[in-house]
Amino acid sequence: MSLIQYFSVHVLRILHLCVMKNLHKVITNQSLFTKNNKLLLAVSGGADSMALADVLFRADYKIEIAHVNYNLRANDSLLDMNLVKDWADKREIPFHLLNDYSLSKDTADLQRKAREIRYHFFFELLETKQLDYLLTAHHQDDVVETFFLHLLRGSGLKGLKSIEAHQQKIIRPFLKLKKEELLEYNKQLDVPFRIDKSNEQCDYQRNKIRNLILSPLNDIDHLSTEKIGRSIQYLKQADQFIEKQYLHWKQKHEIRFEKEIILSKSDELIFIQYLLKELEFNSKEIDKIIDPSCQTGAVFYNSIGHILFVESLQYRIKPFSSLAPETLFIDMPYPGTFHFGSIRFNLSKIEHFEYSNLRSLIKPNRLFFDFDKIKFPIQVRSWNEGDRIQILGLNGKSKKVQDVFTDKKIPLAEKNSQAIFISNQSIIAVDMLVSSELFKVDPNTQNVLIIERN
Repeated sequence: MSLIQYFSVHVLRILHLCVMKNLHKVITNQSLFTKNNKLLLAVSGGADSMALADVLFRADYKIEIAHVNYNLRANDSLLDMNLVKDWADKREIPFHLLNDYSLSKDTADLQRKAREIRYHFFFELLETKQLDYLLTAHHQDDVVETFFLHLLRGSGLKGLKSIEAHQQKIIRPFLKLKKEELLEYNKQLDVPFRIDKSNEQCDYQRNKIRNLILSPLNDIDHLSTEKIGRSIQYLKQADQFIEKQYLHWKQKHEIRFEKEIILSKSDELIFIQYLLKELEFNSKEIDKIIDPSCQTGAVFYNSIGHILFVESLQYRIKPFSSLAPETLFIDMPYPGTFHFGSIRFNLSKIEHFEYSNLRSLIKPNRLFFDFDKIKFPIQVRSWNEGDRIQILGLNGKSKKVQDVFTDKKIPLAEKNSQAIFISNQSIIAVDMLVSSELFKVDPNTQNVLIIERN
């Protein structure tokens, strides 16, 4: 080896070491995890995730690799998988693969469904392999793309904050790095990676933002991504400040979600918006609620069991549980008639029943059971989370009452008014919607209990 070759190799090694140290420094300075943690890396085979895998391997972190193959790009998908697997195998790094061929390019909402599949796989691995964190290679360019995605959806401050570096068990250590820095790292350290050619197309909204908005912006100012990223940091700081003030406002008003909440329309509008968002009212509903033209008497429902009444000077929010009818215990033969909330039910008994007359029992808003299989008193109450019933005709299989409501298209606001009939801790019927296999009338039935809704 000549002197020139020797110095060239030596300088190259120093350069490689510097590049690796710089990337590793970005990770360690954030104190997101330590070398004692067991890490699962989501690795697609692209430049970003391969850089993440390489720098953590070289720095002696405890890592395992997870890869999902959707087979959406035929041979390219196979080449991606082989690259990641070969790289992991050569370094004796545990490799976990999910082959999921349930999606196609024509699948509606493809990106969301693909994300759900892979994150279900990742979190399953975290649990079964007892790993501490899931690491993804999202970087500053992704932050800016997500910012524009949320901006186009009309998101508030929380959405415009874009991607968080640490979110429960997900860690994204590269958010302060630009794509070009990761590409330079791969180039200097000869890290293999695959290029997804579909990213160059504009089939998906994220690709359109990347190719039609951010690319021209970078042509105008090559620091545009960095500057937008800085603005996003300012938004995060503003949101943190407002969040602290919001928590103080909630404490001052003694707001408890399980109790009735009364909000004056003269309160700070942004705090009302934050509260409604926390209560999981959707954005369109929030806009309608706070609109000055919203009529007194308007009613809105959220997805977690609250009802909001718009009054002249205030908003009144109640949990559905506070609107549910009281639990009843019904014995026989009295009362023959009872009320559950505003609904009246009749109970009656047929003795010495002939099974050949079964068809005569079938009428709208009527259920019937083998009287002697029922233990009295019958409890009548609203549904509870976790309630299940062995539905007649499903061969003994049980189903969540909540799923029964979904199948029967029962509006959220009406769920608590549906009567749940219970005998000896087993659900006999869900209002007039379904009845139980356990209490069905059969050829051995001698007495029949009839429940009718008027």
